[in-house]
Amino acid sequence: MTDFGEEFGSRVLNDEAVDALLAELATGAGELMREHTAAEKAVDGCSNESERLLEQSVTARREWPSPRGVVTSLRMDLAIDAERELHRTIREFAAWWADVAGYVVLATATGTPIDRARVGVAAPCEECEGVEAVFEEPGQVSELVGLAGWMAGAVFDSDARQRDLLATVKDLAARNGLVMRRSAKGELIVSEDSDDLGAEPCRRRLWGVVWADHRLPELPDVEQLENALITCGTPRPVVEDIRAAALAVAEVLAASVRLGELPTLAEQCREHAPLEINLTDAELEALHDRCDQATDRLASYAETVTRHLGTIRSARRGVTT
Repeated sequence: MTDFGEEFGSRVLNDEAVDALLAELATGAGELMREHTAAEKAVDGCSNESERLLEQSVTARREWPSPRGVVTSLRMDLAIDAERELHRTIREFAAWWADVAGYVVLATATGTPIDRARVGVAAPCEECEGVEAVFEEPGQVSELVGLAGWMAGAVFDSDARQRDLLATVKDLAARNGLVMRRSAKGELIVSEDSDDLGAEPCRRRLWGVVWADHRLPELPDVEQLENALITCGTPRPVVEDIRAAALAVAEVLAASVRLGELPTLAEQCREHAPLEINLTDAELEALHDRCDQATDRLASYAETVTRHLGTIRSARRGVTT
């Protein structure tokens, strides 16, 4: 692990510390991706072994389960669980990597100091350190959640309507990294204490519904980023390269949003038939395929930004000198 020294320990990161951080993020992502590839191969191996043993058992006409087959089945379950967990973990890590890259490139293009706490706040770890230095307390949301909770009644599970309202309120709280709980006296408390902010609530407060609903980081707006790069004098080919990487991630988000809309549209069609869902099986499959590319596109975005960061810095210095 790189020692970032005093620069990383201070509030503002210099270029060397930023480069070291991005390099370690790339290394970490590569290691996780290789582990995930190995996990996928393990699932395939167990599947092939299971099929082979099944064919043998049919031929032998066993009267009891094959111990070897049971072991293979258990290994298959473990391999599938490991692959799924690694898939989730890589997505979270790649989201952090892309978030840091997006934050850094926009800050570099606009001449904004890069804050140490901000680059670490989306890390997929147990505690969200430095949160008080990054987030403004969501006072209005907190008040709204508290008021809605009070309106829903004195207890969390009184009747159906109150339960429905409280479910909505809890969802609103979760999407903003807030925690609802009862005090010792039974009073509803909407917590903004940083001690309550683990990794998941922290990312929800940072990225909102983009993360809560689509498991993607909220990256800088494509047009905003492009304008900032052009304004600081970044060469056009670099701008286009970064724009293409950003649009690739935006396409994943758009596909995920579209897939999320389909159940609601289908329900409306059943009830009132005001809409038609004109999606072929091929188009639906294309949406799913695009969503499956999320991790790779996040990694490509981060790699693209990192590759061009030196050029952007030079362009920025040319504007300010």
